Amino acid sequence: MMRHVFARLPALALALTLILGLAACSPAREPSSTGAPTEGPTQSPAPTGTEIPTAVPTEGPAEGPQGQAFRLGGIAPLSGESARLGAAAMTGARIAVEEINALGGIRFEFDDRDDRDDAEIALGAYGALREWGMQLLVGCATDGPCAAMADQTANDRLFAMTPSASSGQAAGDCLYQMCLSDAGEGAAAAEYVSARFPNARIAAVYQGDDPAATAVWEGFAAKLRDSVIYDGPFTADTRDDLTVQMLTAQAVGADVVYLPVDARTAAAALACARQIGYAPAFVCGADADGLLSLEGFDTGLAEGVTVLSAFSPWAEDERTARFVSRYRELTGGLPNQTAAAGYDCVYAIYEGLRAAGCTADQSPEELCAALTGLFSSGGFSFSGLTGADQTWTASGRLVRAPAAFVIKDGEYTAP
Repeated sequence: MMRHVFARLPALALALTLILGLAACSPAREPSSTGAPTEGPTQSPAPTGTEIPTAVPTEGPAEGPQGQAFRLGGIAPLSGESARLGAAAMTGARIAVEEINALGGIRFEFDDRDDRDDAEIALGAYGALREWGMQLLVGCATDGPCAAMADQTANDRLFAMTPSASSGQAAGDCLYQMCLSDAGEGAAAAEYVSARFPNARIAAVYQGDDPAATAVWEGFAAKLRDSVIYDGPFTADTRDDLTVQMLTAQAVGADVVYLPVDARTAAAALACARQIGYAPAFVCGADADGLLSLEGFDTGLAEGVTVLSAFSPWAEDERTARFVSRYRELTGGLPNQTAAAGYDCVYAIYEGLRAAGCTADQSPEELCAALTGLFSSGGFSFSGLTGADQTWTASGRLVRAPAAFVIKDGEYTAP
């Protein structure tokens, strides 16, 4: 992507001058390697690999009103660098299966497989689940495997829903998203910023060598480009040192800084801003959802920061409280948006099956036809932990209103 820099040259020169006299900014205490991975938001340590909780029953009774249970597969990274993301999603899905099976009526057997955030391994896991008899799928959880799965599910006519893969390729005529697409996230962020901070002078800081981050930025810029006075991309090699970006944003007078970055990078930006005495309004993207749980992070740095997350574990409604309590029992930590989206994937499928009058003896092709017809009809909406009245386009893209929380006293609060 072409790099857009809207700052005036004198301001840039001033920033560069300041940089020469200032040591590189970094978090006051460096997050450990157990902090949030770059692939997606995390909120708290979650089991990985074979440590995924087994206390949640994943198989319903052998018989029910339809004579058998629907076979629901799950694919996500359960080991490797993205394991915490995948484990959160699959734990959320398992909690939903547990609740639904306790209700009676529609029941699920659930079997999840590890894809290690690798497309080839994901396709192997998909094949194994098909041999098991999978009729429906929750997954994949990351962009690369999910893009490969889009073609596979389309060829097989098998309905799938991803909790967290957000690229444009991670959706299709049989693969639906329980998260906004990258461009959709950027557009929703722009809508939120323009409403909450009218006439703001905006700086945007994002990872320029990451296609997903670039797509988010482009979705944002498409709506608010005229208000962006500084566009400061960084690279994977410089993500822990945002001195140039923060000093330049300060020099040009940006009063809002948009950060569609992960929690670790957001922490670096906030620490740097504190060090140079820069206090704009920070608006972080959904990937910063785990900011408050980074090991060693001074949560005081996040006071007043907006996080564009669709889920708050501190919400007081009964359904969220029950989910958070069960997740804590299983993992010892707080669920994040990815965990909530895994839970919502199962419930959206469940509600779709009920609305379409599906039975567990139907083939994957029949179930896919029923669910895709329903989800893309315009007459079906879903309300869950991650939002109310959510709908989908015919291409599997999620449509929902912008969602945001402001951090106050170490918790998410309504803006």
